Amino acid sequence: MILKRTLFLFLFLMIVGCSQAEPESTVDQAAAAPTAVSIEPTPTATLPPPTATPFVPATYELGTFSKNSVDVTISLAVTAVDQATLISHFAPDEPELHLYSKDLPPSGIQGVGRPTLLLVESGALTISGETSADVATTDHYFPTFDEPFALYPDGPVTLSVPVAIGDGTPETTLNLVYMACSSSGGCKAPVNTTVVFELPQSIFTTQ
Repeated sequence: MILKRTLFLFLFLMIVGCSQAEPESTVDQAAAAPTAVSIEPTPTATLPPPTATPFVPATYELGTFSKNSVDVTISLAVTAVDQATLISHFAPDEPELHLYSKDLPPSGIQGVGRPTLLLVESGALTISGETSADVATTDHYFPTFDEPFALYPDGPVTLSVPVAIGDGTPETTLNLVYMACSSSGGCKAPVNTTVVFELPQSIFTTQ
């Protein structure tokens, strides 16, 4: 009898305990929802302005010309963004040949002799100064002539002409004038001709 009461009491307590058990907790949907986070944008770094490419002087060989025993090499030495020097190197290819001064009259003296010159006829170059030579002249007197001839020493001479670089076609037309004579007598025919050279494109892109 006591056993039955004990068993009945145990079952009663089990039933009461189950009915009072807490219900399964539910997830708070609001708490589980993702939270929006405000992110401040990273400030964009301010880059310094690009540094201009420094100008670098350069010399360009434009070309060569040969006639009547003289080889001529023409170069352009760019010394500033829009300034350069036109250089012409006259080299006689025979011994004892000399050239006449750049300052000789255009038709010589009494029709004899010719000045040594490099002139710009057309293109992007404009002569901006006086022509200079790398060697000095000496005066020579000849019979039947009332005034002396200014001659460069036997051998080569280099002329330099300051020029300004402008806008225009790279094609440039130059005028070459010279006459070679021998110290022992006899002269080559005078040369007066135009030559066309292409200027390097880089001298325009640096402006």
